[in-house]
Amino acid sequence: MEPIVSATLATQHYHTTCVVGTDGRHEFVCDEPTDLGGQDLGPTPVEVFCGSIAACKAMTARMYADRKEWPVESISCTVRHRLRVQEGSDRPTKVPHLDITIQFTGDLDDEQRARLKEIAERCPVQRMIEGECIISTTLD
Repeated sequence: MEPIVSATLATQHYHTTCVVGTDGRHEFVCDEPTDLGGQDLGPTPVEVFCGSIAACKAMTARMYADRKEWPVESISCTVRHRLRVQEGSDRPTKVPHLDITIQFTGDLDDEQRARLKEIAERCPVQRMIEGECIISTTLD
């Protein structure tokens, strides 16, 4: 089944409730910080996105390590988002840049760590954003 996530923003300015699945099995809140007019009641959409790629990389590496029966104790993935100015056109544009650090703890050699990093870079979320992701928005 294809994942469905809905977001509803009502009267609390940026406070948005997100529901996963048609059965509403998971729910979380997104908001903006107070200096941007929100109430800071949850992560921003960009923070949720960064969390998604961090979690996906860690989970993908864990699945591979489990299949190989490698002694991974924990996996930590940190994503830092920033905008870089790209020159070269009439008007410089800001391009999103993700700095990602992944750490594996356990009795692993350098070759295993390198392989886990390589596998983590093939996680579904990264493949989605680096590939040809088509976004279609319709008005209901």
